[in-house]
Amino acid sequence: METSYLKTLELDKIIARAAEGCVCKESREKLLAIEPQCDPDEVRYALEQTDAINSLLIKNGSPRFGGVEGVSQLAARAVKGGVLSMGELLMVAGALRNFQNLVSWYGSSEHDALPTDDLFYALAPQPGLEQQISSAILAPDAMADTASHTLNDLRKKIRATENSIRESPESPVLFQKTTNSEISTPNKKAKMKQKNLITVVTDHQLTADTIARAIGANEKHEGYYLGNGYAVTWTNGQLVEATFSPQESFVLSTTMESRLAYAHNFKFAMRNYDELVGYKKSAEDIRQLDTIKALWKMSLTVVNAMRPDITGDLDFLSLYYFIGCPVDTRRAWLPVLTKKAIVHAVNHGPQNRKEYEKWLEESIYNAIVQAAEENAGLKGSPAVEEISASDAAKDAECAGVPAPAPGEKRDGDNYIGLITDRCPLFNLPPLSL
Repeated sequence: METSYLKTLELDKIIARAAEGCVCKESREKLLAIEPQCDPDEVRYALEQTDAINSLLIKNGSPRFGGVEGVSQLAARAVKGGVLSMGELLMVAGALRNFQNLVSWYGSSEHDALPTDDLFYALAPQPGLEQQISSAILAPDAMADTASHTLNDLRKKIRATENSIRESPESPVLFQKTTNSEISTPNKKAKMKQKNLITVVTDHQLTADTIARAIGANEKHEGYYLGNGYAVTWTNGQLVEATFSPQESFVLSTTMESRLAYAHNFKFAMRNYDELVGYKKSAEDIRQLDTIKALWKMSLTVVNAMRPDITGDLDFLSLYYFIGCPVDTRRAWLPVLTKKAIVHAVNHGPQNRKEYEKWLEESIYNAIVQAAEENAGLKGSPAVEEISASDAAKDAECAGVPAPAPGEKRDGDNYIGLITDRCPLFNLPPLSL
């Protein structure tokens, strides 16, 4: 095959640039070693695979996965009877977590058979094994109490001994009591003052585990991770639900900040699906929400690391207004869970903050208008739009009719246009009185 023209086409530069986006060392090596294909059928098939993945990226957004190195060698060693260290087992758990995330992403939207099906169907998620590893091993050098019954019993005895010493009036004070302004643990001398904590909130424990390890929050507790000045917790999905319930007939103004408009138009409550779908408030949900509230109130900053789309942002806003404790927030936009991406996003927020804020504002307004239209359809009430008197006058002049006065209405099919001389508002239904 003639390859002299490849340099003219700068294929090497294209491949090198694509390799910069690889989160896995082995994938990067494979990409850098790729050779052009000569067979027309193979080329067409590869293009069809590329087109299929591109279409799914547009429909489903970017999948969440982290970089894992050398797992194939670890698996081969384990098959031969080799013993893996705790750090190596965590790498295996990370690979299994990637499998789960990629398979969930691939099946998150309906589609016909694709040329990439074989690639994803070959992935075999093992959520049970991944959970066993993650719950038993906190860090490469830290094992959880629940890793074995023997270890659990031993640590229980140690804690019981410590408690008896602390509670004995004749013993020296070895442990300081926790006050309202401090958080301390018996095995940790350093104390963390309130409002110095950075709490990261994400949607699932698997994601929280990856984020925690990236930023050094290696102490695993019930419902959260702690360490290095960070707490990482999770919501287990949409923990707080938002129900459309506008407080006034018109509440969406061109001068109203989008987040406040969202708060004004919705009521927030802990999820409690009805019995028809077999779900009620669970004790686990209540415990997790209490944990999030406690961390939130002790935080200087709360980082929104929910899924990177408008659903994730709205879920976080619902949680924010439900808790009702004002605090500085930051958005960690994480389509890829590499350590570098996580550390940058948690500490600095979106790379293009201005573009993100513009997108978020438009998306929130669209969500409010959509909810209003659906609500109006259910109630059978017309959608109402305020039209400025100046705009109405221009329309009237073009139509050759007299300009309407403020207060007049334009009636249409399930629509009312209200002429106003104040700041116009957007398509929202009136309240049913």
